[in-house]
Amino acid sequence: MRGRHSRRGIASSGLSANTRVETLRGPVAARELQIGDQVKTYGGGFSALRWIGTSRLAEDAGLPMRRTSFDGREISTLVTSDQLVLVSHAQNDALFGTSEVLCPAMHLAAAGVFTPDPTVNPTIVHLLFDTYELVKCGDDWVESLRPNMDQIRSEDAETAQEILLHLPKLVSHQGRAAYVRTRPVLDEREVALLFGS
Repeated sequence: MRGRHSRRGIASSGLSANTRVETLRGPVAARELQIGDQVKTYGGGFSALRWIGTSRLAEDAGLPMRRTSFDGREISTLVTSDQLVLVSHAQNDALFGTSEVLCPAMHLAAAGVFTPDPTVNPTIVHLLFDTYELVKCGDDWVESLRPNMDQIRSEDAETAQEILLHLPKLVSHQGRAAYVRTRPVLDEREVALLFGS
């Protein structure tokens, strides 16, 4: 079972349809994921995919970011410029008081981790679970969809209805509390400081 396609977009973050996501059945292209798939999540376990949607990048969304290969491998991981990526760095504790931080892919481009790709306008896939998750995509852990239901409802009411059909708890503020981030999100200046650029 698949989710909806939204012409207006669901969120500013997401993965390209060709990005491979780690699941219980091995790496699977995001476009081939189905509701109910067991997706590898940070901490060593697997979580059931509760909803999946697709959209196209808005004109003002910035260039998609492709993961940079340091060893000659072909990298299929392509994310939106705003997609948050988990970064574990030796200087995290000293600079930010925590061992793990989240960084937008566009800021990691200056550090050589991602590269803007102006040649594609991919279908963007959004993965939603029972709770906030970090999912394994190639070499990276990336943030799952954090559903801003007010925004989704205003931009695409049918998509909002479908999400609530699968996750009715999102009607309440208490239900949305399951999607709170637990790590700091670095801005452009902080990412430059971390990587010494």
